[in-house]
Amino acid sequence: AGRGAGAADRAARGDRPRVVHLSAHGGPSGPGAPPTQAPQVVWLETEAGAALVELQHSMSRRQGLQAEKLKELAEKNRTEGEAFLAGNKAKEGVVTLESGLQYKVVKAGNGQKPTADDTVGGLLGFTNGDVGVVSSFASGSVTGTSGEGVGGLVGRTSSDVEISDSFYNGDIAGAEYVGGLIGLSAGGDVNLARSYQVGDIDDTDAPEERDLVGSSSGDLTITESFCIAEGCDDGLLIQSSELSSPRYLIGAGWDFHAVWCFSSGHNDGFPVIRAITFGPLDSGCARRTGGGRRQVTFDPAGGTCVVGGESIDRPWTVRFRGATLLPLGENCSRPGFALAGWTVDPADAASPVLISASSVRAGQVRAVWKPVPGYALAFSAARDFLCPDCNKVFAVWTQPDGDVPVIGAQLSVDGSAVECSLLVEVWIFHLCGVDDVKAGPHTLGIRLRSEGGLGPAFTIQI
Repeated sequence: AGRGAGAADRAARGDRPRVVHLSAHGGPSGPGAPPTQAPQVVWLETEAGAALVELQHSMSRRQGLQAEKLKELAEKNRTEGEAFLAGNKAKEGVVTLESGLQYKVVKAGNGQKPTADDTVGGLLGFTNGDVGVVSSFASGSVTGTSGEGVGGLVGRTSSDVEISDSFYNGDIAGAEYVGGLIGLSAGGDVNLARSYQVGDIDDTDAPEERDLVGSSSGDLTITESFCIAEGCDDGLLIQSSELSSPRYLIGAGWDFHAVWCFSSGHNDGFPVIRAITFGPLDSGCARRTGGGRRQVTFDPAGGTCVVGGESIDRPWTVRFRGATLLPLGENCSRPGFALAGWTVDPADAASPVLISASSVRAGQVRAVWKPVPGYALAFSAARDFLCPDCNKVFAVWTQPDGDVPVIGAQLSVDGSAVECSLLVEVWIFHLCGVDDVKAGPHTLGIRLRSEGGLGPAFTIQI
């Protein structure tokens, strides 16, 4: 009776239900006496408990109704969307792709358009000046019928090019000089570092070759760069499982703190650039902002670098988190020299070791300069010499005597580097034949080359 009155009092107060354990020992009493009946669990219901149960049932019913309404709404939207696309497809000017994507050209441009006969690249079709491709990528497919170069990132280059911490994911097809990252390097040196290519490479002229660089006439330096297709000889051929392993890539010197990472559901499970996101819902590769602040001091060592639009000829300090990029050669200059790279070695080091990475963490780095030749002493040219209407130009020059050994020269027509179809040296004179130079006028230029790079341009009008 006492328990019943207590339950009524609790019900009147609106107490929450609770569980009470009641033990019954109907047998012998005393220490150690076993119970004759197992403990019982008694649920004491109150009005508050009943209300809670009813609320749970009501929420379940409401969730079921909402799910049914959402299903009906989704079906309605799908039906209306299909009807709209079917009607829109028949409208004038609407183009429908195989994927179902529809578009309409509102106002067409009137500029030049690339064709299959042009040099083709995922990022750059043709480059003439020195190029640096850093923390970049392309994907999809690159196709061209030209024999002048087809590449995943760069089709053809006639100058020095550096590609670091970049990748191409997709198929590549061309008639000749086809490469996973660069199709044809017709002049200058190529430096690839911590980059990769995945996908099929179809080179009609050399179907068994699937290299990162289709062809290179200059020095080719490849550091910790990978490919997974059989027939790749210039990059390091690895398994796809290794290219998907951060442990393997970190062991190869790849920076997974500031540069690279894996984003679930993207890029076929291969690494991507941390700074790149795949839409507003992707946070897997968002740039990390945590960690302590670092700083690095850059010493131009007698040169001048353009930083933030300002020319600086003295050491400057950069504060950052993670890593910061090294200044590129195109942004730094010094009369009579070319920037070879950056080093952490002291200024009196006989053979400073260059930093191979495109970014640094902290400390002090110094610019390393190498001498380049000056101007050619004399430069002249003759058009259609001994061959009227051949569209051929013969260039003649002499080289200076100095402390910087000249190992070659680069000729250009209207600013674009060209190759010599004929190269002859007679006494102190150097002769170069350039084909396919149509009626002018044209600007013909020459830059002497040393191990340090190219000197200034000597130009004439023809």
